[in-house]
Amino acid sequence: MLLLGRACGGWTGLTQTMLADALGISFQQLQKYEWAINRISAGALYQLALTLDVPVQYFFDGLSRRDKKRG
Repeated sequence: MLLLGRACGGWTGLTQTMLADALGISFQQLQKYEWAINRISAGALYQLALTLDVPVQYFFDGLSRRDKKRG
């Protein structure tokens, strides 16, 4: 999904363990989210945004719209 721990650690100072603790999940679960082995729920994504002090939209920036309105 995001490379959560590595990407966030560089600019927030959080380790993967600290981020997992803040989200109330295990380090292993964070790694599963990181490598897209498990999907992250909307609630967990929201909590992640709060923890990192970024808008939820941050995680979607740069994605293209595959399904534009079909006429």
